[in-house]
Amino acid sequence: MVQQDENRLIHEYVDAFYTNQPKWYRQRLGPAMNPENARMMSVINRWADAVVFDGQNMVIIEAKMRPDPGAVGQLQLYAELLPQTPDFTMYANKPVRLVLVTTKEDLSTRTFCEGKGVEYAIYNPPWVIDYLNAFYGVGVK
Repeated sequence: MVQQDENRLIHEYVDAFYTNQPKWYRQRLGPAMNPENARMMSVINRWADAVVFDGQNMVIIEAKMRPDPGAVGQLQLYAELLPQTPDFTMYANKPVRLVLVTTKEDLSTRTFCEGKGVEYAIYNPPWVIDYLNAFYGVGVK
């Protein structure tokens, strides 16, 4: 269920903030693989939740329903893999922005993100309140 919610979260966030920019969802990052190894390697392929070209930067976005400092490492790896990705050859020299999208404030995770150059974005559409209340208990606003 969490993956479905994160999928909804990332689509709504990107559609809200990057309306007319080129965007890719669930994008595999890294060098091309030969067909013989592609199936075997699919279990270790890296998949960014979303990649957007905002006109100046390549923006790699990871969504987590609950703040997760582990997403910082994912995003940093994705930034290294982006220039090696055949689909993004034309963007290989563009600056990269990393964004962790989550549903609530967590000062420790925010501080960690900021220290690593990762933007911490809270996106909280109305349906998220039900999710947070179910997870954290009644009274989350």
